[in-house]
Amino acid sequence: MIVSDLDMSPWSDVDGGLHGSPKMTAWITITVVLLPILSIDASSVCANPSPEDGGSGDAASQPTDGSHSPMDASEFPPELAGTWAQKLVQTAVTDVPVVGESTTETITYLRVELDQSGETFELDSRVCDVVIRSDVDMFETIVPEAFVEALPQSNRKGRLMHEDGEIRFQVERRLEIRGAQLRSPEHEYLPEEASDSRVVDPDNDGHSGLTLRVDGVVSGEIYVVQRGWDRYTGRVVSEDRMTGQVEWDSEQNVLDSTSLFIGDQPPTRPHPDDDQSHVEFVRIDEETSCSEIASNREELF
Repeated sequence: MIVSDLDMSPWSDVDGGLHGSPKMTAWITITVVLLPILSIDASSVCANPSPEDGGSGDAASQPTDGSHSPMDASEFPPELAGTWAQKLVQTAVTDVPVVGESTTETITYLRVELDQSGETFELDSRVCDVVIRSDVDMFETIVPEAFVEALPQSNRKGRLMHEDGEIRFQVERRLEIRGAQLRSPEHEYLPEEASDSRVVDPDNDGHSGLTLRVDGVVSGEIYVVQRGWDRYTGRVVSEDRMTGQVEWDSEQNVLDSTSLFIGDQPPTRPHPDDDQSHVEFVRIDEETSCSEIASNREELF
């Protein structure tokens, strides 16, 4: 369930904390992901200029550190329609007992079709891969392939504008519910029990909610429902690349688990440094598949 272009919900306070239920954790605080990988030539993924066109023709050689000069605002609006790979980084801080404060990056890779009409555009996005990096190595949470495949395709609107001599973009806020069907996605509490009639089984594994696997000091499966939102703002670096910041927040309830020692995580919040959560779009060939984006993410970004 996805809801776009909404105001802040009643379960978020002015500081970004969540108040939807007494059980609250990160959107997906996980440490490793298992997904299908394809071996292909990376040069077939990126729509980079060939040497004859003034480019290097090498996906890995393209700068990705934001060092590009701002796009000439006189070229407004730029031609952005086409197929893109997206990298979305959401960085969270968790207060872990004994360990102390922990930082986790949830990095999501998506395939995006961008449809443009002048200064406005729409993004039709599909999740291809998720990678988690954490500074705590006592355990890892594995996202099954079925989890990723169960995530719905999303559509959201954005707009372009002139600002401080640059071409900027804004992408609307999107609210997403996972593992449950709510009549009022913004206002209802998330289910806390598997027996709640609002709970569904989107990954079709016979367990309520979505299934994650935990390995480490304690191993097992957890069954979760999630609610989260995000929005993007940034700049158009060129007609082949855009970068920006991500504003987000999230909530997760664990409905059940296969171990008494696996349950809701400690309080988690978005990193206070806004630069730690960011987004990047890179133009790719329209024939590039989601699996190819997943297997070539290092070359793309």
